[in-house]
Amino acid sequence: MIKTQAETEKEGEEITANLFRRIYESAASDPRHWLGYARSLRQGASILRPHFDGEPPSGRPEKDDCLKPKIGPIYLLLVGYAIENYAKAISVIHHPRVTENGKLKRLKRHDLLGLISEINFSLSSDEKELLERLEQFVLWAGRYPIPTDAKTVSPTKRRMATNDWLIYSLSADSTVSSQLLDRLEKQVECEIEGSLRHGT
Repeated sequence: MIKTQAETEKEGEEITANLFRRIYESAASDPRHWLGYARSLRQGASILRPHFDGEPPSGRPEKDDCLKPKIGPIYLLLVGYAIENYAKAISVIHHPRVTENGKLKRLKRHDLLGLISEINFSLSSDEKELLERLEQFVLWAGRYPIPTDAKTVSPTKRRMATNDWLIYSLSADSTVSSQLLDRLEKQVECEIEGSLRHGT
């Protein structure tokens, strides 16, 4: 039976869609893709680091500060995304199935502390505190002046005593970030090498 032009075109579209879905799923489950992006984001952050280090640590924004350009939030955004991609690279090594029906499922999130916890990567108290703040920069504070909900900038119960909130930077942030990124880089490289050696 001869196929109509419409049937032939539909069949071609399905073949193309399946091909690209397989390419997508292969890339999603390859830790090297996540590692490559982590390195790119880290490189971007390293370019901004001297500017970040030259800025005073940020606290609550002052009314007259809103028009001054600030590198800090952008630097912390890139650091947060780099950490997220390193963590996802390790997660993919442990559990390669991350897509379902051509959609990213398990890794479609930005909770840095949760991602790090799931890969059993140990953190110092300074690193935990930094990651808690970096989550906010990844979610909104590195991109927008305000979040979508006022509760996001309210002090958490744990921070009520100091009346503190999560959107600030410390002078030690770049040093703590750099050391954490170094450790994550080594961990990812070690685990990729191990998985290749064992053929997984």
